[in-house]
Amino acid sequence: MQVRFSHSTPVSKIKKGQDTFVSDVDFYNLENEDFAIEDLNPISIKHYNNLDAYPHAFETDQDVLGWSTAMMTESPLGLALLKHFEEQEWHICLSDIGNGSYHLNIDEKLLEIDNFSIDSGSLGRSNLFRNAVLVNLAHALRDIWHETRQNDSKNSGEDDILSTYKPDSALLLERVRAADCDAMAVMIAWELRGAGYKEVWRHVLSIDQSDMAQILLNIIDYNPTAVYNGMAMAHLFRQWYADPTRVQAVDHDTLEEMDVLVEQGIALGSRTPLPEVLKEMAMLPDGICYLEDVTETVMRDPFFCDLTDPINEAHLFQIVYDNKVTFKEGVPFRDESLARKIFPQ
Repeated sequence: MQVRFSHSTPVSKIKKGQDTFVSDVDFYNLENEDFAIEDLNPISIKHYNNLDAYPHAFETDQDVLGWSTAMMTESPLGLALLKHFEEQEWHICLSDIGNGSYHLNIDEKLLEIDNFSIDSGSLGRSNLFRNAVLVNLAHALRDIWHETRQNDSKNSGEDDILSTYKPDSALLLERVRAADCDAMAVMIAWELRGAGYKEVWRHVLSIDQSDMAQILLNIIDYNPTAVYNGMAMAHLFRQWYADPTRVQAVDHDTLEEMDVLVEQGIALGSRTPLPEVLKEMAMLPDGICYLEDVTETVMRDPFFCDLTDPINEAHLFQIVYDNKVTFKEGVPFRDESLARKIFPQ
């Protein structure tokens, strides 16, 4: 089973004292009902409910997810990604994941969003947790868009990132994907603010992406049209790299995935991505590529490419070494044919 781990709202940001309710979630119920978009019917929920007041009436997971998807329809970007989610026949559920974020189960086409170990009613009453679910959904919808794009590449003869591109290039592309997803989540929150839902924007200003949100405010004050021509997304994308902890966390997760492949005897890739790959990853639903003029910069500028964390750097060097050698009876060989001659079995 292929599962992709992603991070949007770290558990560390859920501070003690922000919510004082006691959850009555049933920890013995390990069955999580999943839903298709047609089951949730977000358009109907939006038309017949006050989305600001609806969370206080949550009773089931379906209520939480129905409200969350209905909120996505209030954002042009969110609506486009939600339609893509439905077209690709994905399902969604709440689950006690424990990471404050979500899991993508690629094989089952199932998006699991963390419920923070609390019941649906408590989620509805908590500004913090229900908006965390909403931001995680926005992040996950874009992540699923990337997954679909990657699967389309597989169908055209290209394998996934780690099996296609050199380890350092794979790190670059995974950074691009993470930066794009975070930037998209911030943009969706901004669009919801413009639609009158300011609570989710205040939530974004309180989490790890707050610096990106502030950059967006500055850009819009300077050039209001930046929201429509891709400039705002480009600035959000760049700001993501300004926080080394974000970059290092993505690098760490990518290197861990590489380790798993090497241990399984799966060779890592050897290709270098062309600028067109980055342009595809930066494509917006309306067809605008917000990195159109700067892909070469992203691929070569140390600000985007450098590996500054010494632990991750050592980890990468070890992976590159392990990928180039053949181990026989615990002995490393650079020549596979020589290894077979010395250890024929």
